[in-house]
Amino acid sequence: MNSFERPFVARLEQRLAEPAPLMQILVGPRQVGKTMGVRQLLARWSGAWHYASADDLLAADRSWLLAQWQTASRMGEGALLVIDEVQKAPNWTETVKSLWDAAPGCLRVVLLGSSALMLAGVMQRRFATGDTRYDELARSLARGLLALQLPDGAFLNRWNTAANSPVPGERSKYATGEAFWALTLMHRAFPGEGWDRPARLTADYLALHRDDVEQQKYPPWADQWAATSNAHRSPTRPRRRTARPR
Repeated sequence: MNSFERPFVARLEQRLAEPAPLMQILVGPRQVGKTMGVRQLLARWSGAWHYASADDLLAADRSWLLAQWQTASRMGEGALLVIDEVQKAPNWTETVKSLWDAAPGCLRVVLLGSSALMLAGVMQRRFATGDTRYDELARSLARGLLALQLPDGAFLNRWNTAANSPVPGERSKYATGEAFWALTLMHRAFPGEGWDRPARLTADYLALHRDDVEQQKYPPWADQWAATSNAHRSPTRPRRRTARPR
């Protein structure tokens, strides 16, 4: 029986087959089929390839990403390197950029990641380099995140591709803090676009309601993303009503 092929697979395969392909980045909420689609592509890929996931990464520096890059490089020029959950690798944006710039086009590279932390990585790169080429990508990712936000400020964990809607009722102790961090960076970069309103809603949820709503046992969940977001927020000012981004 033939399995359903994700719509992006054929387009990704076409892009990778170009004489000098650009680096390809697949982003989206959890469970939308990114990994499954790439595995379908690898199953019929005729050249050498190397797949690695940072999902269970223990290294605290760039050494893991460097090792994966070297493994693919030893397979020969034009080999395909796929890094899943790349947002979990420390300093992944700077590391990938430096490796790519050192030998552009030597490898075919596909990076996969969840929306919130990938968005945070894109924004941190913007702040570090001043490069605004990916601003529209950032806005698109942020709008996708808001499709998962609940009225109380929490974020649902997964997207149901069959129903084209979030999986109802499935919250995550990670997803809300990650989204808060990403929205905080969006507001910092684009202060007049209204990203502060959903960010403030999430801040209130994390500070006042999450432990009760999600029945977190004592001690409360130590959310590093929420803590980082609060550290980067502007000093408290009188609140103004702002339009929700569209």
